[in-house]
Amino acid sequence: MKPNQLTTIRFLLLFFVILADQIQLYLLALLLIGLSFLTDFLDGFVARRYKKGSEVGVFYDHFVDKVFVHVLLIYYLSQNLISFWIVALLILRDYVALGFRQYAISKGENVASVLSGKIKLISQGALLVLIALVRLTAFPSVVLLGLEWLIVLWSFVSLIDMGWKNKKIIQKLWKEL
Repeated sequence: MKPNQLTTIRFLLLFFVILADQIQLYLLALLLIGLSFLTDFLDGFVARRYKKGSEVGVFYDHFVDKVFVHVLLIYYLSQNLISFWIVALLILRDYVALGFRQYAISKGENVASVLSGKIKLISQGALLVLIALVRLTAFPSVVLLGLEWLIVLWSFVSLIDMGWKNKKIIQKLWKEL
C-alpha cells in the first residue's frame, strides 16, 4: 500500500470515529482513533522504508494530521468533553506554526521539523484517546483537565523550540514586521 493511501484511510476514518461516537459505539470510536494513529505511523514508515516519500505526501500527511486532530477536538468540544480554551489554544498554536512555515516557504526556506513537534502530535493523539476513554470509564475529569493543560503547555514549548531551531527565519520575519 502506498503512503498516501494510508493517509487517505486516516482521513476517512475521522468520519467513522465521529459517526461511531454519535451512535454511542464508544469502544468502536476509540478503536478507530487508535487505528487512525497507526496509519499515521505506517504512512511515514512505508514512505521512508520503501523510498516512496514525496513533497505532496509530506504536505498531505501534515494536512490530514491537523484536520484529524482539529475536527475531533471541535467535535469533543461540541459534546462538552473538553474546554473551549484548550481547543482554541491548541488550534491557535497550529495556525501560528502554519503561518511561520508559509512565511519560510515564501522566502525559499524550509522549516526543520523538531522532535518536540512529533511529541506534541503524539500527546494530542493521546489526549483524543483519553477523551474517548472518558466515554467508557469514570476517568476523573480533574485529571483529564490537568493533562489537557499540560498538553497545551507542551504544544507551545514545541512552537518555541521550532522557532529556536529556525531562528534565522524568525530574524527575517521580525525584520519584515
